[in-house]
Amino acid sequence: MKFTLFQTKKGNWYFFSFYQRQILPCHPILKFILEDENKSQEVVKWLMKKDEITIDNQSFTKSEIKYYCDKYEYLSERQYFDEIVTDSAFSKAINSRIINQQLANCNVICLELTENCNLRCKYCVYGDNYSFHEDRIGVNMSLETAKTAIDYLFEIWKKNNNNAYQRKYVGFYGGEPLLRMKQIKSIVSYFNNKAAEIGVDTGFLITTNGVLLDKYIDYLFDNHFSLLISLDGDKFADQYRVFPNGTPSFDVVSKNVELVRNRYPEYYRDDISFSVVLHDKNEEFSVRKFFDEIYEKTPIVAVLRNTDTDNPTRFQYHPQTQPNYYGENFDMNCFLKTGDAQAFLRFINYYGRTVVDNYGIYSFASLNDIPRHPTGVCMPFAKKLFVTAQGKILPCERINFKYSLGYIKNKKVFLDTTKIAESYIEQFNKCKSLCTKCYNFINCERCLFNDVLHNDGNYCLSYMNRKTHSSYLSQMWSAFESNPQMYHQVKSKISYE
Repeated sequence: MKFTLFQTKKGNWYFFSFYQRQILPCHPILKFILEDENKSQEVVKWLMKKDEITIDNQSFTKSEIKYYCDKYEYLSERQYFDEIVTDSAFSKAINSRIINQQLANCNVICLELTENCNLRCKYCVYGDNYSFHEDRIGVNMSLETAKTAIDYLFEIWKKNNNNAYQRKYVGFYGGEPLLRMKQIKSIVSYFNNKAAEIGVDTGFLITTNGVLLDKYIDYLFDNHFSLLISLDGDKFADQYRVFPNGTPSFDVVSKNVELVRNRYPEYYRDDISFSVVLHDKNEEFSVRKFFDEIYEKTPIVAVLRNTDTDNPTRFQYHPQTQPNYYGENFDMNCFLKTGDAQAFLRFINYYGRTVVDNYGIYSFASLNDIPRHPTGVCMPFAKKLFVTAQGKILPCERINFKYSLGYIKNKKVFLDTTKIAESYIEQFNKCKSLCTKCYNFINCERCLFNDVLHNDGNYCLSYMNRKTHSSYLSQMWSAFESNPQMYHQVKSKISYE
């Protein structure tokens, strides 16, 4: 692949150069030259013999023809139309050395303290509707397993003198982790003591349904926990989050949130976040409006998972309104609080090499020179090391537990980075042929494990050929043309979650 031509809603033409990773305006004469990329040189020779030409109902003089033919040659010499060899870009993208580096730089260990929960949310990924997980038999993580995992990472940190990020974090996950409060206190104490030995600060994270916050908020406040509370909106939107007897949990949780807000207002402002699942009883814009008006928060929003289930349409989210980024009534403040703003930020960072924010390889190197792997999957342990209640080790809590990378047993960690690299390469090879043909491979956000492998690597919802890539570029660039302030607003006010 060399370039993609596209036209915006305002009728302007552009082209995206894969080699240079830049979007440039495309004059009708230049577009005429590029439309058949295999004959561009012949077209240039033919044009240079013309005294005038009409393209798209516009007439151009001999001097204009010469100017844009010269411009084509100028851009060609500077590799704007050079081929990107995706097979080469996808080679040697992962090995044991890279994984060991990720482990050394991993600063978050996430512990699934229990498989038990005091709610029975109807769409829960650990419920009967999904095969996402290992059999849930009510296992609680032993303190021994938690300490073994912590010791393992601290040994790596000490060995590698990891001072890149001074603060080390423990995340508590479930089930409902607040059911294991005694265990949480023991782990916090143990982790703080280990951190003191190497002189680093600590932080603690917890994902909770909020039911027990009234009992434990004082301890969480005293130990500077960052809380992520699951709540799907108002009482109607939250109706799938119920107790085992079917009673809605909304009143209990909202009461506890207000308790936290009133008792510790600054803590609530700085360290309390909300997580929302979109399903068939709520809608993104109304949910965001609810949190903005009632809780003065911008929630983290995710669409209900539709993989690892025999019934993907159950509870399925159906947007009630489609955002309009091209009209006069575009609401920038509302837009910046949506997941679409994140998508635009990704677009800017991957397609806008003209503006660079750092000196990393993605800022200056050609795509041919950047080692990549198929799909948008994270490198193992790039974000965290996740340990299940049953002792399995995974790169995060969101992927199917059958893709575990190791395990903890009898106070030992069994994690072979060479075998992990080989396993990833084996999985990459299943979808490599599809990814190498995808025109949006530089901006892929599809998880290898959650999305692509479910179809044996032969189908991807985000796959783009040249035509669909042109439509995608047109959609995104049309939004920027219609709202020029969007580019700078996204760059200055949005960051990756």
